[in-house]
Amino acid sequence: VDWFICLGQIGVQMMGGALDWPPAYWVTGGPGSGKSALQRLMLHLHGGEKGLIQSTDPTARGIASLLGQSTLPVALDELEPGDQGSSKERDIIVTARVAASGGRWVRGSSDQKGSTGQLRSTFLFSSILIPGILKSQDLQRIIMLSLRPFPEGAKAPDLRADRWRRAGAALKRLIIDRWPTWAERLELWRVSFAEA
Repeated sequence: VDWFICLGQIGVQMMGGALDWPPAYWVTGGPGSGKSALQRLMLHLHGGEKGLIQSTDPTARGIASLLGQSTLPVALDELEPGDQGSSKERDIIVTARVAASGGRWVRGSSDQKGSTGQLRSTFLFSSILIPGILKSQDLQRIIMLSLRPFPEGAKAPDLRADRWRRAGAALKRLIIDRWPTWAERLELWRVSFAEA
């Protein structure tokens, strides 16, 4: 069902801060399984760099600075386990946790002037390995998806930017047009999952 959940993830990313609790996603797979291609597809679907914050070498502060007060989705490729003692990955995962709940961050400075902001975004991580620093509260908020290797001789996916930007714009338009019925449809999903 991973492909189906991935489609839902795109919708969640497009709804931005409108959702009460946007989940985070983590895509794993071996070398050559298409993680970076999926990241490129996401960039095209969201209309390029103005619609998605994407990086392969981020820091938590850098992400918060780029987000500002926006609710753009964040996609981070190659967030592999770092050097022992490094807090970089942990800090990024904490940032994703704060963003899922729409929480506020507060920072102090040496001149006793603080700064604050609110994060409300959907995060997509991809890596071969998942850092072993995930806590139970992270595992409850992150949906894990797995990519299988491409079959030998498989044709490379068509990642033409113009084609996927048009598809992304049409999908976003559909989501916006159906927004008035979102609460009702969400309740139907909740009831169905509870029964299952």
